[in-house]
Amino acid sequence: MERNRDDILLAYLLYGRKIVCVKTDNGMALVQIKSSSSKDILLLDAIYKAAKEHAISEGFLTENELIQEAIKRNTWSHIQEKRLLNLQSLVKKYSSEDNYDERMLRKFSRELDELTKKRNKLTEQSAESIAEQQKNLWSICLNCLTIDGERLWKTPNDFDEDDTVLKSILDHYNDTFDITISDIRRIARSFVWRLIWTSAKDFGENILYNRLDELTIDQQMFLRWTNIYENALQSIHPPTQQEFEDDKKFDAWLKRQENESKTSSTTVVRGGPTVDSHEDIFKVTKNPEEAEEVLNLNSPINRMKLKRKMDIINSRGGKPIDETELAKKLGEHDDKIVYVKRNYT
Repeated sequence: MERNRDDILLAYLLYGRKIVCVKTDNGMALVQIKSSSSKDILLLDAIYKAAKEHAISEGFLTENELIQEAIKRNTWSHIQEKRLLNLQSLVKKYSSEDNYDERMLRKFSRELDELTKKRNKLTEQSAESIAEQQKNLWSICLNCLTIDGERLWKTPNDFDEDDTVLKSILDHYNDTFDITISDIRRIARSFVWRLIWTSAKDFGENILYNRLDELTIDQQMFLRWTNIYENALQSIHPPTQQEFEDDKKFDAWLKRQENESKTSSTTVVRGGPTVDSHEDIFKVTKNPEEAEEVLNLNSPINRMKLKRKMDIINSRGGKPIDETELAKKLGEHDDKIVYVKRNYT
């Protein structure tokens, strides 16, 4: 029986690799294909930079230089370049809106795709394109393993153009990691995964195959969203079921929480409401009248606590008292008080 797609995606996120069946000269074989870890990304970045520098030293023009040449030949224009950047912004904007215009998004996406293909055709022999090809070849070397975990090829020099395994892997490679952010978020908030995650934390079990320094980018993103959803459910005002299960509604909930957090952490102003917070607040005043106004920002209970605190301090005849000792004498550990920092004579 074929497994549910989400079951397969969860298995992939836990293991960090996909297993595919490829053709060989002798029939079929199982191969592991993993996505890049943080170490792999650093290696590939170094390979890209070295390959680009080498291509430039061999006389290849950069992408920007080829575009400038195309503008001189009238096969590209500054208007098209600006339009391309504008379309990228528009597609990003429409894709992130809750009630986006689907017709306009499709229109902008089609135009962006056409312009991108035309530009790529002009820059396919750039130093960057050659470097990108080298990086992709090395990516295959780093991420294609035998079922026992050994690399199939040490370097791109080990590739054979007639290699049946290589051709078969290339058919799979680009389609292997078709998991999206939306997929990752859906799995991260799923009941099955949250049950596994909670149990693993309770028993101190490591449920990911890779070590922390070998986590793939997908696994890192998966853990990030797992923590975001867990914190949301444990918040004072958690999202509704509808908000929790819908990406855009949940993002809107997150934004509201962020705004409310900023509002609640702002400094109390004169004439504001009675303060009942969990942070001590110190407000500078210029005269006794303003000091009285500030002290009145406290609730009646906090004003009583403040009076008791001042009585204890005054009873020591100017001797210092530790804050912890003072708290014990007062028997208070929760509500905080608005204090006055006098700035008048």
